[in-house]
Amino acid sequence: MIGSKAIGLVLALMALMVMGCPDGKDIIQEVVKPPTIQVKDVSVSGISLEKLDLMVDLEITNPNPIGLTVNKVEYDLAMGGKSVLAGKTEPKVQIKASGVTPAKVPLSVTFSEVVNIFTAALGQGNVKYKLTGKVYVGSPIGDIPIPFEDEGELPVFDPSQL
Repeated sequence: MIGSKAIGLVLALMALMVMGCPDGKDIIQEVVKPPTIQVKDVSVSGISLEKLDLMVDLEITNPNPIGLTVNKVEYDLAMGGKSVLAGKTEPKVQIKASGVTPAKVPLSVTFSEVVNIFTAALGQGNVKYKLTGKVYVGSPIGDIPIPFEDEGELPVFDPSQL
């Protein structure tokens, strides 16, 4: 539950910003702390001859006494050291006040984009990936970009095992 003092403070600071106080935005940025983001898992959620579907599980920790909203996620996925997918999605995930919220972000990579990487990795069992990006969290001062990064390995798809 949000305390009345916290609500009053946020509203007062927003009023300062709206009234043109030059330091109002700086004050709000000090009061509204950016959430932290952890990539908990990247897994293969589907595979076909056309595309590879991935699910990125994020854990967003909000230190603020007010809930926030994830408005946009920008990402770049590299496999085998080469960028294979970059883009953005707008999931509109609600983040709990003073708590931890899980978020799932689906990504799809056309199979033709990664077939050369997987072909080169056949026999190795896995291919290395690196996922980087920013989560844009709505706040009283506008969207706050929060960077994230994760590295790991994904199993190599072997079409001969179909």
